[in-house]
Amino acid sequence: MDEAGSAAEQNPTDPAESFKALLEQLRQSEGWERLPFSRRLRKIRKARDWSHQQLARRMVLAGKNRKGRTAKAASLVRMQSSWENGGQVADERNRHLLADALEVTISDLALSEDPDFIW
Repeated sequence: MDEAGSAAEQNPTDPAESFKALLEQLRQSEGWERLPFSRRLRKIRKARDWSHQQLARRMVLAGKNRKGRTAKAASLVRMQSSWENGGQVADERNRHLLADALEVTISDLALSEDPDFIW
C-alpha cells in the first residue's frame, strides 16, 4: 500500500477525511434526495462543526481566492440564517461561495447551477 493510503488509515481522526466520510453518509441517508436547500445547508455546516460565523469567514476567503466581491461576514451570517430557516435561497454567486467554503458541490446543497454564470 502506498504511504498516502496508509497514513490516512493510521490517522482516522483527520478532519478532512472524517468530513468526507460523514458527507458520504449524508448522501446515502434515507430522505437526503428530498431535503431542501435549507436543511442540507444546516446539516452540512453542522457536519463540519462550524458556526455561522466560521462559515461566513470561509465564504469571505473563498471570495478573495476568486478575486471577487463578497459581502461582509456579518451580512453573510444573516443570510445564512435566512437560508437555513427557509426564508430565502442563495443567489448564484453565494451558491458558489457556499460550495467552495464547505468543500461540497452545488448539487450537494440541493441547488441548481446556472451554466452561463461566470465564476
